[in-house]
Amino acid sequence: MTDLPPVGGAPNAFGNAVNDHGQVVGNENNAKNSQELIAVLWSGGHGYDLNTLVAPNPLQMISADYINNRGDIFGHGVLPNGDQRVILLVRNPGVPLPPASTPARPLPAITGPPDRSISVNLALHAAHHGPTSVPSARH
Repeated sequence: MTDLPPVGGAPNAFGNAVNDHGQVVGNENNAKNSQELIAVLWSGGHGYDLNTLVAPNPLQMISADYINNRGDIFGHGVLPNGDQRVILLVRNPGVPLPPASTPARPLPAITGPPDRSISVNLALHAAHHGPTSVPSARH
């Protein structure tokens, strides 16, 4: 298990999906009301704010929800007027990821009994079977 630290200064970071190459996508949110703030990619032991990896534009990507084995990312964002948009980032394999300053950290081994709560079981099901709410995004 690996800790996915926030990269943009928010108090919380959450992984939403992982591909077969160990790349994780998710988001950061604030502690006050769980408002999504930025979309994040963790790859090669580093975290990246996805907003910094694309050309400047008015859309604030706030969550990355799925990543396939090619590195294409599906998520959503918000415009300055509050309108929300779905995003699809298509990876250009000829452009390497820049150096990052936020390393992922291994978590200590779990020593207690397994958590059998419904949220953990749903997360484990999604990790093994993929998201069920957006089947058309899986290619």
